[in-house]
Amino acid sequence: MDALIIDRDKNTPYVNFIAETGLMEIKGSSIPEDTHKFYNPLAIWIEEYLKTEPKKITINLQFDYLNTSSSKWVLKILQLLAEYHYTRKYVTFNWYYDEHDIYDTGHYYQSLLNVEFNFIEYR
Repeated sequence: MDALIIDRDKNTPYVNFIAETGLMEIKGSSIPEDTHKFYNPLAIWIEEYLKTEPKKITINLQFDYLNTSSSKWVLKILQLLAEYHYTRKYVTFNWYYDEHDIYDTGHYYQSLLNVEFNFIEYR
């Protein structure tokens, strides 16, 4: 399975999903004009990847800013991974934050999904 890599720009985050290692990263600000166009390919990639039954997945999320429509897509992506985690226990969720709002968003997702997040502060 090919990696999914999307360069960061002023409205969209950097994305690096590597099937061989199970590492998934999304970093930066997320304010795309069309969130479906940006995030749907990520969700499709994850759905296809999960069909390969990977033994280890690490998702690193580090947002500077997340608008409301992006937040809904991030939740959808996390739901896909959480469902896999419920049955396999192979997913590590790392939530990086430098602002209180982003920290709160991570805790909100954690409570909705009923999975354990690692909260990592950076500056």
